Amino acid sequence: MADSPPPSISCDTAGAVSTPYDDYNGSYNNYPRGVYWAPRGKHLVSYFADNTCRVFDADQGLTRPVRTERAPGTITAMEMCPLGSEHSDFHYAVSVRDRPIHLVNLLTGEVAASYQGFSLTDEVTAASCLSFSQDGSRLLGGVAGQPQVWLWDLTRPGKSTYHRVLSTRKGKTGQRGIVSAAAWLDDKCYALGAYSRTIGIYDERQGSKKNAKCVKMLSAPEGGGITSLKLSPQGLLVSGHRTDTSMRVWDLRSSGTEPVTTLPRATKTNQRFDFSFLGNSRILATGDDSGHVLWYDILTGELLSSCLVSSSGTPCVAAQIEPVSCSRIAVATGQRVWPTYVSMGDDENTELLQPKTDNRVAVVKFSAPEGLLSATLPSAAAAEVAAEPQQQSETVPAREPEEAAPELSAPAEPKLPPPPEPQPVVVPDTFKGLPPPPGVAVTSPCAEGASNGIIAGPPEPLPSQAQAEADAGSAGEKTDDVDMVDAAKA
Repeated sequence: MADSPPPSISCDTAGAVSTPYDDYNGSYNNYPRGVYWAPRGKHLVSYFADNTCRVFDADQGLTRPVRTERAPGTITAMEMCPLGSEHSDFHYAVSVRDRPIHLVNLLTGEVAASYQGFSLTDEVTAASCLSFSQDGSRLLGGVAGQPQVWLWDLTRPGKSTYHRVLSTRKGKTGQRGIVSAAAWLDDKCYALGAYSRTIGIYDERQGSKKNAKCVKMLSAPEGGGITSLKLSPQGLLVSGHRTDTSMRVWDLRSSGTEPVTTLPRATKTNQRFDFSFLGNSRILATGDDSGHVLWYDILTGELLSSCLVSSSGTPCVAAQIEPVSCSRIAVATGQRVWPTYVSMGDDENTELLQPKTDNRVAVVKFSAPEGLLSATLPSAAAAEVAAEPQQQSETVPAREPEEAAPELSAPAEPKLPPPPEPQPVVVPDTFKGLPPPPGVAVTSPCAEGASNGIIAGPPEPLPSQAQAEADAGSAGEKTDDVDMVDAAKA
């Protein structure tokens, strides 16, 4: 049975909270390039064209950032550490040109760890894209300007533990182009998107130490270069493209190489337009080139709602839904503006700037159907109900020893098995002349019915001292007689 599309989603753009206009529009090229929510939905981190990372407290407003960190160079990629990892809710990974990748504390700005990525010429190179594994234990990065990929274990800072080349110049196989997007599919498989309009599916258990093996190749020859990849909760892979008119939804379970659905979205520039999913639902939110936030159903490709977040029509380059309550969406709008020069005569040129763009980060509240939100995130009451059977199953076995405790206080006399019948111990004939130990009867092995065993019962009385002396005297007399006989014979 086909699922009916959920109702439309409405955004409260009038009550949006945003950064001050004059803070980032004084310089017309200081625009935000991306925005990310912390896993617990309290803080926002965004990086701007002026090579600065700014952290905002969404609950206190976006008037001033709580922390500002200036990078020593151009920021090429950023990714927030997911919930469930050791560094969750407090760290994000940032890559700067010709610098190692840093894991930065969200609140203090301290660098927790550094991860180095080297090119084939053994030079420190920045990452063109970053992606954390689902459990947050590993970090995947594409090499800037080269068809290569790195993989770091977050518990082992330093050089990457996994470095593979996707293709070479002279090679006829493999995925070509600069790796521009990455997404984990599970613990061992990941997808890589390139500017060559291809998506490669890789299994890290296959291939050699130096060369990666692509197990499946997807291609969009009519689209633009791939700038973003994400796996939906339903297992569908969604790709975003630059200078293109639509996004594409791929079903990796099918043997075909064509997208199952396309989502219309105009992107006329080379900027990276980021998108997100509404919790565990099939609803996707993305920005477009005209300053709108588009809400799509990725299974049917139907446009559910559209809201304008930039009055000047500035491109919305990021649309990130808050992961906890799923009631707010953070958007980043901005683009580079090129100046124009108009000749005023006599070799005098006057610089005329184009209209200022809406460079800002904003948080917009939206309302979705109650049934959709309840299906997206389980409530606390539902979580407690789900946990009750487990608690009962754990307490029932623990009560059994308590009920049996009174019976153990006065136990009945145990019924022991009857003792075994006494059996004599068989001793070889060579030890036949020796006196047996107390309480043990000795039987010759040649006797009829002889068997091994220990006699159960009272031991035989020991011989008295007088009897022992008499036996010793008789033994001495016999010895003297033998000596006399031997002497007579001699």
